[in-house]
Amino acid sequence: AQDQKSGIKSSDLLWSKTQEPVAYTHDKNNHGTITIPYTHAMSKATIELTASDGFGDTPFNNTSITLTNVNTKGKFTASTATVQGTEAEDGYGTGNIQMHKISADGKTATFDCLFVPNTLFTPGNNIAKVEDVEGNNYDIVITEAMEQQWGHHSVSGTNYKLVGTLKKQAIDIVAQITDWTEIESTGNEGQIK
Repeated sequence: AQDQKSGIKSSDLLWSKTQEPVAYTHDKNNHGTITIPYTHAMSKATIELTASDGFGDTPFNNTSITLTNVNTKGKFTASTATVQGTEAEDGYGTGNIQMHKISADGKTATFDCLFVPNTLFTPGNNIAKVEDVEGNNYDIVITEAMEQQWGHHSVSGTNYKLVGTLKKQAIDIVAQITDWTEIESTGNEGQIK
């Protein structure tokens, strides 16, 4: 879903490999347990922010974060356990996702969302927009260091986590016009051409 503000469960997709048949007796008092290992097919993003200098006690009350330029549609092939999300002619594409606010405890807030794997991480591109941290807005841009740690594209079952500290600086600008500096010259000392 492109709007995950109310939670991420409905956007999750889990895989499980084919399991060997399990002997099971339908005994009323001894049902037994069948354990089936599942893995995440989607990619996840988590952004944890701390408000530092200049912010009040609860700066994230009205904050929202949008994950930008990520795959929002994809092709899931169960038989090969592969996920393909690309910006191609067949209808897959990139878009924005409204992230879910997990918590906002004083000066710290955490947001998360799920997105389709194979999203490209290109240095210089925006990955998220943070809006209304006590009136301030921020863009999070992918750096070369992020691409080196994360790889060139997202993969299934991986949580891409960003941790940041925001500073709000109050700047007062006072404009002053100073007196003119006078330089005198007489005809005896210089020549006007």
